[in-house]
Amino acid sequence: MDDQKNMIWSMNTEARIPRDLLLAIGGWEKRGPTNVAEVLNINTNKWQRAKTFEDNRQIAYHECIVINNKLYVIGGFEETQYFNTARCYDSETKEWCELAPMNYARCYISACEINGTIIVAGGSDGRSRLRTAEMYDINK
Repeated sequence: MDDQKNMIWSMNTEARIPRDLLLAIGGWEKRGPTNVAEVLNINTNKWQRAKTFEDNRQIAYHECIVINNKLYVIGGFEETQYFNTARCYDSETKEWCELAPMNYARCYISACEINGTIIVAGGSDGRSRLRTAEMYDINK
C-alpha cells in the first residue's frame, strides 16, 4: 500500500491514433447520436472528415481503445437501440472491419487491453446496469 502513496497521476494520455492524429467517432449532437467521424491533425490544427462505418450507424456512449495502430469501437447506443458490435479501424489502410459481436449489447462501458485481449466491463443494456465482463482476443 505504501507504493500507492508514491504514485503520480497526470492528465496526459497517449495519442489515440499515431502520427499526431486524433480521431473523433460518433457522439451526441443536438438531435441525438451522430455518425460523423473526423480527424484532427495536431500539427496543422485542422479537422477533416474520416471514413464512417459502412452502414453509417449513428453511435454514442461507445468505448474506443487503440492497439497496434488499430482503433476498436465497442458497443454503444442509438436512440433506442443498444449495440453488441465491435468494429476495428486500421489507421494504415483507413478501412473499417466488423468483428465478432459481444454476447450482450451494452453502452457506457469500460475497456482495456491486456496481452492482446480486449476486456470490456460493465455498462448498461438499457434495462439494467451490467455486472459482467467480456473478452476478445485480437490475435484470433
